Amino acid sequence: MKVCNKCNKTKELSEYYWNSFKKKHTIYCKECARKDDKQNYHENIEERRKVKRAYFRKHYKEIYERQKKNRLNLKDGFFYVYCLLDKDFYVGQTDSVKWRNYAHKSEDVMILHKCKTRKEAKWFEKVYHDIGFPGRYGTNKKTPSH
Repeated sequence: MKVCNKCNKTKELSEYYWNSFKKKHTIYCKECARKDDKQNYHENIEERRKVKRAYFRKHYKEIYERQKKNRLNLKDGFFYVYCLLDKDFYVGQTDSVKWRNYAHKSEDVMILHKCKTRKEAKWFEKVYHDIGFPGRYGTNKKTPSH
């Protein structure tokens, strides 16, 4: 049992975080510590943004190269025609399904075709657009009703 220095309530040791550096439990209970962390987060949000922006401006080339390398590592040499089931059955094509899912912020994806060339994938994508599925390069334009 231990008394929290913030709320002055007596609580079990399991209600306190363990400080591995000091080799003892923290002086505030987990509940009070979370409240403090939340308050500090909201009070210092602009300062953190400034720090992140400055870091990005200083290291943008390294960040860009790392992101490019990560995107290339997600590719497997095939081109995919996919359908987003949670976005009105949007149909598109990509050479990196994981990266495309991240960009669409979607997890509900169905792979329709796995192709060896981009030209073949674009052809399948066009066929789906022509029969009415929405997509970026779709030819299915909505016509005004008379």
